[in-house]
Amino acid sequence: MAQTKAHTNWVEPIWERQPRESAPAWEAFKVYMDIPSSRSCAKVARHLGKSKALIDRWCSAYKWVRRIEEWQKHLDAAGNQAAIDAVKEMRSRQVNLASGFLAVAGEELKKLLQQVKNNSALTLSPEQIVKIADFATKLERVNRGEPESIQKQQVEMSSDEKRETLRKFIGDSDVIKAVDKILDQEIDKKSVLH
Repeated sequence: MAQTKAHTNWVEPIWERQPRESAPAWEAFKVYMDIPSSRSCAKVARHLGKSKALIDRWCSAYKWVRRIEEWQKHLDAAGNQAAIDAVKEMRSRQVNLASGFLAVAGEELKKLLQQVKNNSALTLSPEQIVKIADFATKLERVNRGEPESIQKQQVEMSSDEKRETLRKFIGDSDVIKAVDKILDQEIDKKSVLH
């Protein structure tokens, strides 16, 4: 019986058919590779109806164990990359969703200000708009790898302090009047409750 000579010139990737690897040896390796668990030369020999000694020779000469290890590393890396890609895709979708929610909150805020200016009925309460904006901001931050919230310090402000702070940031006098009206309503609600 002819001896199978080992070779050192490996084709990459190593789990592909190798130079001087005969078609029967290659087919035997594919059977070995396809065994889901507890691979053995004996199982391959039984499956192919060949002698175990021949399968052992091919296994040794063509480095089946090493090739399977490399194949498994390849599968693991491909699986890891697929998982990484899926997370990136999820984050991208969620950032787009958060951006959409922020756009809705911004539009509703504009409508709210216009409704206050026109003394119209409100479609969303200021609290609802704030909740939408807060939810969207958290969603976006988390999906951009940032903490869900920035630590904040709660400071109680009087209505006059709130008005003064808002005036510093808002230049439009009509908007300032609308904000004053909302704050007055807030004061009225609190006095009714107490």
